[in-house]
Amino acid sequence: MTKTQKILIMVGALFVVLIIAVIILLFVLLGNGKNTTNTGASCTSDGVTYSNGASFKSTDGCNSCSCDNGKVACTEIACISPTGEGTNPIELVTPVTDNTPTVMVYFARPSGPTDYSTLSGVSRTTDKTGSAQVPVILNDILAGPSAAEQADGLSGIFTLTGTSTCSGSFYQYSYAGTALTVKFCKDISFIANNTGGGGSYSGMGMQAEGRVLNALEQSLKVNGTTSVIIRQSDNSCYGLDSGFNTACTD
Repeated sequence: MTKTQKILIMVGALFVVLIIAVIILLFVLLGNGKNTTNTGASCTSDGVTYSNGASFKSTDGCNSCSCDNGKVACTEIACISPTGEGTNPIELVTPVTDNTPTVMVYFARPSGPTDYSTLSGVSRTTDKTGSAQVPVILNDILAGPSAAEQADGLSGIFTLTGTSTCSGSFYQYSYAGTALTVKFCKDISFIANNTGGGGSYSGMGMQAEGRVLNALEQSLKVNGTTSVIIRQSDNSCYGLDSGFNTACTD
C-alpha cells in the first residue's frame, strides 16, 4: 500500500468519525430542546408560577386549569360537595305532605285517680317546620285528645281561663338560643283526673301542675330546644314547687 493510499484511508476514517460526531451532537441538541424549549409566556395562579402549556388543579378542588401563553384558562363545572354546598350549590327541595307526622304531643294517661305522672305521646300532622311548630303543638295540647284518643284512655292536661293579658292572644313564645319561653296570657287551670274515687287530696295540685309542665316540656323540645320555660299571665314562673320548670326564674 502506497503512502498516498494510507493518507486517503485516514482522511476517510476521520470524515466518518466527524459525521458520526455531528449526528450524535444533533440528537443531543434536539433531545434537550424538547425538554427545555418554552416559546410562550408563563402563568401565575394563586401565587404559583406555571410554564406555558402546563395543566393544574383549580383552587376550588374540582375544576382543571391550564396555562395558555400567559393566560390561565379553567373549566367551569359546578362543584357540589356531599352536603349539597359548594361554589354553585344545587337547591334540594323535599316535598312536604300534610299527612306526614312531624311532632309528638303528650297527654295524660292516668292509671288511677292519683296517677299524675303517666303521659303518652301521640303524633300530629303539620307542614310547619322550625319554630313554627310551637303554636301547632300548643294549640293541639289546648284542644285536648280526640274522641278516639279519649276512648283509648288519654285525657287533657290543662285549659286556659279568664281574660287575656296579651291583647287577646292565648300565649306568646320566644327563643334565647336553645331555650324556649312560653308565656300563657290567660290563667292556667290544670285538669284533675276523672277516673273516679280520687277526689281532692293533699299534694294533688302540685302533682297536677308538675304534669302540666312535664307534658309541655316533652312536647315542645323540638328542633334542638334544650329547655322549656313556662310563665303565667303575670309573667311569674308556673308551678315551681312541683319540681319542674327549674330553668324559670322570677
